[in-house]
Amino acid sequence: MKVALLTCIWVCTVFSQDTIPRTGLKLWITADSVHMKGTEVDTIYDLSGSNNSPTHSTDQGVVTTVPTIVKNVNKYNGHAVMHFSGSYTGFGFTRITGIRSVFAVLFKDSTSCEINGAYETPGACCDISPKFWLGDVDGSTNFHADHGCCIFRNDMGEVSPCVAQTGFVTINGGPKIAQPALTFMPFHLGVLTVLASCGVQASVIARDRTMTDRSFQGDIAEILIYTTVIDTTTAKNIANYLMGKYGINGKTPVIGKNGFSGQRETAPMVSISRSTNQSMNLALTGAGNYSLIINNSQGRTVLRKNGVAPDVIVLKEADLPNGFYYVTGSVKKSPVHQNMAIIW
Repeated sequence: MKVALLTCIWVCTVFSQDTIPRTGLKLWITADSVHMKGTEVDTIYDLSGSNNSPTHSTDQGVVTTVPTIVKNVNKYNGHAVMHFSGSYTGFGFTRITGIRSVFAVLFKDSTSCEINGAYETPGACCDISPKFWLGDVDGSTNFHADHGCCIFRNDMGEVSPCVAQTGFVTINGGPKIAQPALTFMPFHLGVLTVLASCGVQASVIARDRTMTDRSFQGDIAEILIYTTVIDTTTAKNIANYLMGKYGINGKTPVIGKNGFSGQRETAPMVSISRSTNQSMNLALTGAGNYSLIINNSQGRTVLRKNGVAPDVIVLKEADLPNGFYYVTGSVKKSPVHQNMAIIW
């Protein structure tokens, strides 16, 4: 299936599988293109033309698992995903150095970053094993996963600063995420874009070196790795193509003077409405205990509240000035994970 998605208003480039940029494309894998050995995935075919297909790593003396291929004609436009259980596994490929641009269609299983039913605090370490979606067999941890739910580890001595600090990271083609180490991974299938500010390297999918407790837990549908610098406009167009291919709705919820608009990512709903005296009401529907965190674009927590849903939280202009914020939390372990903009 060839899918193109047009989301811009004036001038844009619409990509398809045939016209996706190829210059510097060193690895391109999808769950739709794998080789099965019996019921097990042993190779994920490389579609980049580099002949670098990742193969299932079988370390001597260590039992490794294989992902499950999940394909539902009524989901993701009929495309498959690889479901990784978190048990020790990995798919190795010839190391790629000088990586500058990565696009990954995936989501992290939210239960992999919970402690006693609540999410690990962003940036905390190290009660939970990090779950790597991209790693390196011999030493480097340029894409070091967070020990909790966030995109990267909050330690620039482990994750590359060119990725998590001075790079450009976004989800579903949205605005640049100021602090990826304090921002949650997608908990539903989404497009993670990483534009590194210097060359980094990787050699394995879903694994960290030879550590048996750090394999990915969640679903991976597609990964593209480039050694060329992709500009942000082209990167957004690639993300749009991938979102269209898998039927991902990437609209960003916006809070404005007329209330809340946009798509809610998960149930239970988080809804916003404006009330008097320049305040807004954030309503959590559903039932059960909840944990809610709102971080500003610099990663500082501006609101943290635990309570019982249904509930209404009053947001005041003095506490939340104009800006871009990240809402994370859970009700009955059902994740609330949204980006929002406040416009008073």
